[in-house]
Amino acid sequence: MTEVVFWVAAVFLFYLYAGYPVILFVSGLGRRKKSPAVNFEPTVSLVIAAHNEEVVIREKIENSLSLDYPPDRLEILVASDASTDGTNAIVKEYCDRGVRLMVREKREGKTAVLNAVCPLAKGEILVLSDANGMFRSDAIRKLARCFADPGVGCVSGALRYIDLSRRTSDEGESFFLRYDAWIKKMESRLGTVIGAFGGIFAFRRDLFESMDPMLSNDLEIPLQILRRGYKVLYEEEAVCLEPASPRVGIQFQRHARISARAFYGAMRWIRCLLNPFRPLILFQFLSKKILRWLSPFFLFALLGTPFFIDGLFYQALRFVYLLFLLTAAAGGIPYWVGNSRPVISLPFYFIVGNLAVLWGFVKFLTQSQGPTWAVAREPSLPRQASGRADLS
Repeated sequence: MTEVVFWVAAVFLFYLYAGYPVILFVSGLGRRKKSPAVNFEPTVSLVIAAHNEEVVIREKIENSLSLDYPPDRLEILVASDASTDGTNAIVKEYCDRGVRLMVREKREGKTAVLNAVCPLAKGEILVLSDANGMFRSDAIRKLARCFADPGVGCVSGALRYIDLSRRTSDEGESFFLRYDAWIKKMESRLGTVIGAFGGIFAFRRDLFESMDPMLSNDLEIPLQILRRGYKVLYEEEAVCLEPASPRVGIQFQRHARISARAFYGAMRWIRCLLNPFRPLILFQFLSKKILRWLSPFFLFALLGTPFFIDGLFYQALRFVYLLFLLTAAAGGIPYWVGNSRPVISLPFYFIVGNLAVLWGFVKFLTQSQGPTWAVAREPSLPRQASGRADLS
């Protein structure tokens, strides 16, 4: 029985990280990306959800005002979720430059804020962003041009991390971000991107539907739009830069929070996607999301079972696994001493990420994850060093 568990786990993990990407790649062969319209400029509302973001909100607004998009066709809307610091006061300084401030008196979380604010936005296209994400100057133009195709309902931009602190290494997180971006690129050929990067994605305002506040908007909105028969694309040239998580603990908390919300909405999403006329979407959701959320259980079964099975093959695996775990432990050292070791940071990040998913499952079972979020950054980080030179 133990041997069966090992091989079942091995097959599922192989399919998740290799089989599914290969299927996507083969399915997309011969489907070239259509050249988007060059001068398509619909009205756009840039919606920035914020809670206690006084450290970064000024830079975010300045970045938004400097974007290469006609000012008369771009609305900048900051939705403050019961901020208690100086966020609201800073935003008010820009009201005479066309920036709208919408204040929520009761803190309810980002998804609830979007439920209230998105229907009030003026643009035909809504672009969602976080306060700490800085857009490259042409990001909105790159997103907007995709909507020249009336069949496109949502477009995810590209997220890239920059290291502000110079004390941590984010190679592991960046590697998996690039891997996810490659998957999105393959899905985009089919017009069925499952989930967007929360820091930068756009959709048609008239396709917006109210969401359960407990769900993640960057997954819920694309799935809603896919269910209605529209295409969801990935535009790799629309770039948002965000600071890498300064501490491993912050990365862990973020992944655990996302995972808890994912488990909360998993069965609901499966029911919504049960469409016999569009089986591809359900197949992708099960392959990319459900299996990824279950991957820690398969991973630890794969790591643990060889220690209870006799045979030369499994003895060799024990040695390989011990070496892998030691490498992962060594990979954590640069996160504390500030040196970059890309090769050994990947196993460390892989283990931490899977442990975070397990903790998210515990939070789901205990219903200890609410709809609100906390600002995950160190106040001392030098925001003026956020890499503005890279924004052009």
